[in-house]
Amino acid sequence: PLFRQFATLFIASSFGVPNDRLGVFKLWSAASLDAPVLEMQEGDTQNRYLVAKNAVLDMIREQVKVRKERFARGEQPKDLTDLMAAAEDRLSPTIVVDNLFNFTLGAFDTTERWLGNLIIKLANSPDIRARVAADRKLVEPFVEEVMRHTTVVQVIERKVKKDGVVVAGAKQKAGDTKYQMFGAA
Repeated sequence: PLFRQFATLFIASSFGVPNDRLGVFKLWSAASLDAPVLEMQEGDTQNRYLVAKNAVLDMIREQVKVRKERFARGEQPKDLTDLMAAAEDRLSPTIVVDNLFNFTLGAFDTTERWLGNLIIKLANSPDIRARVAADRKLVEPFVEEVMRHTTVVQVIERKVKKDGVVVAGAKQKAGDTKYQMFGAA
């Protein structure tokens, strides 16, 4: 619960979620993290998830509109929502909203795991914990090193775009599924 609260506030801040909309964001955090990974049966969990999802999608659409109005007044992008809204001249409005929605969905799980990895590393390494506590300049490199060494992203799936691409000496076909396994590196 502590990580979830912190992760929710951290992600909301990264996306520039206004304080008056944090309730929607917290609802989404709870619903997305409580939803089963593979299949959701009809019932209360599915209903809570769908209500939260629709509320977040509405909030994202609203925020993209607000950001575009700010840009029209000359403001510069400041957060991830701003950057995506600014890209709407190159991306469709649907793609902008879908990407922001998917970013938030993925951010909850990865941020909680990343925070857990930080705590575990500090708990298991008293010497590192003492050095970081004694010199706050070490916090950022410590965080980056934990993220690099103990990544929360273990596998990424990609599709081959065109025939003839060679990976490790083997020709690939368009549409083939390939998996990048970072955790095995």
